[in-house]
Parts: sequence; structure tokens; C-alpha cells
Amino acid sequence: MKIEKIDYSQVSAVSFKDLAYIKLEPFLKEFYNYTPDLASFAKAIEDRKTKPVDRTLLVDVLKSNYAVIEPSDLQIENISSLQNENTFTIITAHQPSLFGGPLYYVLKVCSVINLCKQLKAEHPKYNFVPTFISGGEDHDFDEVDHLNLFGKSVKWDRKAKGPVGRLDIDGLQSVIDEVTEILGDNLVALNLKSILNESIKSCDTYGQFVFKFVNHLFGKYGVIAVNMDDARLKTAFIPTMKKELLERISQPLVTKTQEQLTAHNFKAQAFPRDINLFYLGEGSRDRIEFSDGKYNIVDSNLSFSESEILEELDSKPENFSPNVVMRPLYQESILPNLAYVGGGGEIAYWLERKAQFEAFDVFYPMLIRRNSVMILNNGLNKTIDKLGFTTNDIFQTPDELINQYISVNTEVEIELEDQKKIIQKAYEEIADKSKQVDPGLAKSVLADMTKQLKNIDQMESRMKRAIKSQQEVQVNKIGKMKDKLFPNNGLQERFDNFMPHYMAAGEFFFDDLVEHLDPMDRRFIVMG
Repeated sequence: MKIEKIDYSQVSAVSFKDLAYIKLEPFLKEFYNYTPDLASFAKAIEDRKTKPVDRTLLVDVLKSNYAVIEPSDLQIENISSLQNENTFTIITAHQPSLFGGPLYYVLKVCSVINLCKQLKAEHPKYNFVPTFISGGEDHDFDEVDHLNLFGKSVKWDRKAKGPVGRLDIDGLQSVIDEVTEILGDNLVALNLKSILNESIKSCDTYGQFVFKFVNHLFGKYGVIAVNMDDARLKTAFIPTMKKELLERISQPLVTKTQEQLTAHNFKAQAFPRDINLFYLGEGSRDRIEFSDGKYNIVDSNLSFSESEILEELDSKPENFSPNVVMRPLYQESILPNLAYVGGGGEIAYWLERKAQFEAFDVFYPMLIRRNSVMILNNGLNKTIDKLGFTTNDIFQTPDELINQYISVNTEVEIELEDQKKIIQKAYEEIADKSKQVDPGLAKSVLADMTKQLKNIDQMESRMKRAIKSQQEVQVNKIGKMKDKLFPNNGLQERFDNFMPHYMAAGEFFFDDLVEHLDPMDRRFIVMG
């Protein structure tokens, strides 16, 4: 597989805030604890040791979760190792997108696997467990109910309320059947079909399906999938949730940090509330609001006094759910984690959290920007080569690519800059001479020069349009190529599902990703 690496500054689809962290702009230094490089992990390890977690609880929960599947030997080893103080996690997380959703879902996981291997080589006396958290408590079903497959949109069309991980699997088999029909019947497709159909067996909830699906994809690499919607784990988070309910300290801290980041043109990533917890009911996940001495559950008739809500929290922690502002605190309170690996938007969101973590006395992990990848199949590679473009060229705009192609592939010189310079020089000389006769004449001459130069620009544009018309087939190829590389003018990884690329590359697709996705290398990767 051919690998090329591109500086992120060449990728126009990468946002300002994303590029700022990739480049580690100095103004961001106060918002993170560790520079995202291998050398910084020694300090992170020592700091993490000062904020231990309940490892026995964690291992017991993981063992019970993995008892329902056949974990790989490496997964069994990793779970057991978490009992030891010399074992740490490296986390990535994502919503439970349908069958992986966009490509970067799997890119995150592969980046984490690669990083754990590097860390083991760098720190052999420690163990590092690649860990995936699926946001099953989210209730935005419309964000996870679809995927794009070979240019077709596949949707799990159903009504949904409450946490998506707790949804039943009504209609999911029909979606699997639709996807398997699209995939076809070659050997690689049959493997994907088997993964989907095996994942849905003996499942009652969508969260269980996602757990099995992730393990089918990444079990052999030792990845541990953690379901945070667990009463036992939430029991360990009770003190933090209690502090949020009683002291309500997150909102002012996060808001202040957001204001500081806004001064550097960072837009706020999450909306902090007075209380950043939800209450989970039967098929519902509703905000908790405090007013008139009562804790009221929005969109319900439920209301608690302070003593009542604290009793409810102690006896039924599974009824409480951290929102987007509190979720990072939850996972870092439960797992012996060193680093979070995520995309540009996630990193910007985590940068708002440092003061909040300090206030709750929770370890604030290293923030690592995951790898971004563009995958070129054989067809795209052939098109790029036939059009005479390089990998760097494809990041230009369609117009820039078309003009480049025309300038190389036409015998007519359509760039008229030299002619414009000649005309401009002639007019300026005339203006100088006319100024000696009448200063007013010079202004008239220069005005006429401006008019003539605009006429030449218009003529150049007409010539380009004429050649584009003559080269219509090739111009259309360029447009189609750009659409495939940048769907909806965005990055391929944010649109395509992984399965078409898996189909093209074969069963070693994830092996290739794990080998080449090094999140310590802050460059955009083109694979093909």
C-alpha cells in the first residue's frame, strides 16, 4: 500500500481550531497539561498514579460484560492486566453510529491500537490497553441511524426515545439485510455479512449489538469496549455527581474557559448548564433543573427535594446520566487513563475542560489528535494518474485543478499576464508623456488602461471557458474525482463508511490502518 503524508495546512477542510492544536499554537498551552508526544507520557504516567481508580470494580464489570462473548486471548490478558497498577488505558470514544457510521469511527480505534504498541516499546515495564467507549447514553438517534455505503444512504427508520444504547433492536435485522444485499457475494463481503449477523444474535438492545460489533472488528487487537451505562460503574461516580448537583460548579468554570478560547476565535463546543446531568426514565433522558429549592425533571412531573434526589442517586445511580459536559469526568474517574484520542472537534471540546477537571480533582488526560486519512482505491488512483495530477494536487479546488490541467494539456497559451504587462507598461509610458502636456490627460490615459486590462481579463475567461467546453469529458472527470475524494466538499472520512474500503483492501484492511496510523505523526495520511 502506498502511503503519502501531507501537511494539514494544505487540507482546506481542516478547521482553524483543529489546525491550531495540530500546530500546538502557543495560546493553547494553558488549556492542556501534556504536549501530545511520546516523551510526555513519562510525566503523565507518574501523575496518573496519584489519582487511582477502583481497578477491582472495573475488572469485575469488564469480566461480566465479556462473559457473553468469546473474547480474544489478548482481550482476556488486557482485562486481567487492568487489575495491576502498572496498566493504563488509552481511550477513544464515539456515538454508537450505525455499523460504524463514517470512516473516522474505525480510524480512531486504529490510531489508539498503534499508540499502545508504541508506548509498550517505549515503556516496557507498563501495559497499555486500547479502549473504546460507545456513547450509548446519547439520545440523538438521528445522528447515529444512518450510513453511506457505495454512494447509497442506508437508514434505520424507526421511532426512538431515550438513550440509544437502551433501544431495542426492532427493525435492525432489516437494515442488515439491506446492507448485505448492497455488499454482494464475494469472500470479503461474506465476512462482513457474518460480522453483522453474528453481532445481532442474542441481542436485546442496540448497545449490546454495538458491543459485539466492535469486538468482532477489533477483538484480535486487544481493544476493550466499555459500556459506561452501568449501575456498578456509576456507583463509583456518585461523589462527582453529588458535587455537581449540590455545588453546580461546572457551568461557571467551563463558561469562563470558553470565553478565554473565544478570544482566540474558538467557538464554544458544548453548552454547559446549571446542572450537567440527565435523569433516565423508561424510554426517556431528561435534564435536571434546580429552581425554588427543588430538583425538577424537565418534560416530566417528577420533582425531588435535595434529600430525595441524593437518596435517589445513592440507591439508583443508573437513573443518572452525565451530559456532554460531565461525560469526560465520568470516564476518567472510572478508567486508569493516560490519553484521549479524538478528532479536531473533540479536542476543541476537551480544551474547555481543564479547570473543571481540576475543580473535581480528576486526572486531565493528554489530548491527542487522531489520524485523518484519505483512501484512494484503484479507480481513483488511475484517474489521478491519467489526468497528470500528484497527491498534493488533489487538495486544490476544482477550478484550480481544471486550470492546471488545461495549462498543461493545451497548445494555446491562455494565460495573458505577459500581454497585460506589455500593455500596462505602454499605457504608463503614455501617461508619463501626457502628464508633461496636461496632468488631466494622464488620469484619462490610466483610466483607459484599467478598462483595457479588464477587457483582457474577460477575454482570458472566455478562452478558458471555450477550452473547458472542448475538454468537457476531462473536466467532468475532474469534478467527479473531487466529489469522490471530498463528498459534500468535506473530508472522505466524515462521509464514507469503512465497508467499501474494507471490500477493496480485503481482510488485512485493519492491519494496514493499525500499521500506518501513528497519532504522534501530525500529518494527513493518503493511502492507496
